This record gives sequence, structure tokens and C-alpha cells, in this order.
Amino acid sequence: MEVLTVTLNPALDREIVLKNFRVNELHRLDSQEMSLMSPGGKGINVSVMLDDLGIPNIAMGFLGGYVGRIIEEELRKAHKNITTNFTYVDEESRENLTLIDRENETITEINMSGPKVSKENMDRFLKRYKQMLSHSKICVISGSIPPGVAKDVYKQLVLYAKEREVLTIINARDDLLSSALEAGPDVVKPDMRGEKTLLGHELNSIQDYIDSALEMRRMEVKLTVISHELSNDVVATEEGVWYFKPRLRIEAANLLGTGDAYIAGVVYYLYKGDKNWKEAAKVGMASAVRNALSIEKEVKIDIEEIKEELKNIEIERLR
Repeated sequence: MEVLTVTLNPALDREIVLKNFRVNELHRLDSQEMSLMSPGGKGINVSVMLDDLGIPNIAMGFLGGYVGRIIEEELRKAHKNITTNFTYVDEESRENLTLIDRENETITEINMSGPKVSKENMDRFLKRYKQMLSHSKICVISGSIPPGVAKDVYKQLVLYAKEREVLTIINARDDLLSSALEAGPDVVKPDMRGEKTLLGHELNSIQDYIDSALEMRRMEVKLTVISHELSNDVVATEEGVWYFKPRLRIEAANLLGTGDAYIAGVVYYLYKGDKNWKEAAKVGMASAVRNALSIEKEVKIDIEEIKEELKNIEIERLR
């Protein structure tokens, strides 16, 4: 398959689009199209987008109960390029709720914790993971972890991948990110939703972003991408640090799923065999911008649309 995505804490995502959302009030939807349900979790989102781009991939993680079966069935039914290899646990998989208010340009997310994972569950998953690495060249590890999973798990997963010379891409935050960096993943895109801190540092000035990007570069990361403001990125490779900015204005209410689309774009570029890390970041941003043209999480994009968007990205050298 060559591409493996790991989502340790998948979810059944529910998106509800409202007008002028207010707490403690009754809201009625205009139509069924304003309420959407789909398999979710950051790695699964990447798998779905790779399917749109025609890239076969394996989706792994933990699933449980009725919700878990729905997640797997929907993936198999709707996405022919995705092979599922989930480890089942006793407790129910989580559901996530997203309230999108286009009028006020807000996104309100309610994410559940997920099922408890035992040591036996983890051992079974790791056995499968090592087997799947033998069939992979790129591994995407992203999202949160369910209860019972050690916070250094991403470090473990990266080390196993590096032993097999599999390229690793990390999209995480806090302790998960810090531990993963100790293993030296190839690509890192920190999860910056609502956060202005990274690796224990406050991010205020653009210099703070540059310093953080360079700090991760010193940890053997080949490509670091840190979101800045609404839709811009600070990008660092061994060749320098750049500021990426799309010409298209991005609405805040349309940001759902753009981070996963970014990773999918990077994977697509690397899957084709190129290793220009700056260009990989550019394709990633173009993919994210195309995804941001709609409020829906699952927006079908194709490579021609991504190529068209490449010319609308401004790049300024920072270092």
C-alpha cells in the first residue's frame, strides 16, 4: 500500500451548520444538508482525502462498539482505496460534535475522550502496526490518544517506523508532539487549534515562530510547518525558513479539516517520489486552501485543483 495512517482515537464526526449560534437557545436547521455525519479522527481524514487523490492507503487505530462498526463500515463502503486494519476494544468509540456558525465565522467543537485501551489491546495494535510498516513507505501519525495509552506512544511509533526506513509525518500537540520529536520524525505540523504555545514557549512575535521552527529542525525534522494567524504558515527546511501565504482570503468557519488536507497534500507529493521539502509544503498549502472553499469537512479535491492553486501561494524568505 505504501501509505499508512494511524488514528489511535477515531471518531464518528457530526457537523451541524447553524445561523447565529447562541447558547441556551433552540436552533432549527434549514435542511438535512446542514447536518452531516462521517468517519473522523485526523489520520482517518487524511486517508479519506488520499482516497480522493487516488492513493491507496491503510487506516489503523482503535475502534469499539456500535459506533466503531459504523466508522469502519462507512470507510469501506465509500472509499475503495482505503484498507482498514483496526484493533477492536471493549468500550464504545467516541463521537465528536462540531457546530459551524457561518454568520459569526465561528467553529465550536465538542470532542469526547474515547474508549479505554488496555495493555493487551495496545500489544495487539503494535504487532499489526509493525506488520503494516513492512508494506509502507510513508506513515502519518496524528490526532489525540484514547484513555490508557501512554503519552510517549508517538515516540514509539516513530522509532519503529525509522527502523524500517519509513518516512514519518506527525500532526499532534503538547506531550504527544514533544515525545515524538525525541525520535526525529521527518515532517511535523503541530496541531495549533486555539493554541499560542509550542514546546513550552509562548508564540507572540513572528520571531517566536521562527525560533520554534528552527528548534524542531535541530531535532532532525526535515520539514516543519507552524500555522500563523488564520491561514498562513511558517515553514522550515534545511535550506531555510519561509512565510507561506495564500492569496485567497480564508473564512474562519471554513477551516474545518484544512490541517488534514494539508497533510494529504504533502503525502501526495512525497508519494510521487519527490523530496523537495519546500515544494511539499507548497502542495500541502494548496490542498488546504482548496479544502477551505467549503464548510464541509469532507470536500472532494483532485490534483488538478491543487496544481491550479499552487500559483496563488505567496512565499517570503524569513531566514
